[in-house]
Amino acid sequence: MPHKEIALDLIESVDPNALEIGAVNTLKRESAGYRGFNTDGYGLAKGIEEDLSASLTRSEVAILGAGGAARAAAVQALHSGCQSLRIVNRSAERLENLLNSIRPIAHKRGIPLYGFSPQDPKLKLLANTLLINATSLGLNSSDPLPIPKERLSQTTALYDMIYNPRTTKLMKTVSERGGHSTNGLSMLVYQGVRALEIWSDREIDRRAMMEAANSALAKKA
Repeated sequence: MPHKEIALDLIESVDPNALEIGAVNTLKRESAGYRGFNTDGYGLAKGIEEDLSASLTRSEVAILGAGGAARAAAVQALHSGCQSLRIVNRSAERLENLLNSIRPIAHKRGIPLYGFSPQDPKLKLLANTLLINATSLGLNSSDPLPIPKERLSQTTALYDMIYNPRTTKLMKTVSERGGHSTNGLSMLVYQGVRALEIWSDREIDRRAMMEAANSALAKKA
């Protein structure tokens, strides 16, 4: 960032999904020039399927954050046909900007869309909520939780986009309250897999990339 957003205006064409997200992370050289793609949403969806045995489709989804990662997650959730979508963010202005940008997609698909601050007493996570942390809170052990722990329950399934540290404070809290959680390493790998598929026009086996990612993180531990 901000290159993923700036690139939109500097390339010849943009994949429709990347245009809705408002950022590209993969460029492919074609005869007419560069075409931009965004593979983050794909990586998120595949990571959730693999690590939580869950799907964005027909799930009650709640996203923590309102930045670029949250927007990619929100667009993917809407395109996947989630049951409802809640966005939770501390900054009211950033929250409203995100809601305004994705509201047309939600309206077109008939998906209820809500926005809350973390401390809003009206914020309630429905049973079996698929919670996605798209904030940077958790990178440091001293970071506060991005959502009050009282909002979490034994039916919460958390996908935390952070992958280093392997276990964040939010992940520990969800587990302590009886829920399930996983980090975002699989998202990192799968978005890279998709990028390689776009560049090479061939199917890529993610196993070698996952092994390399795990090996690299183990050396940092």
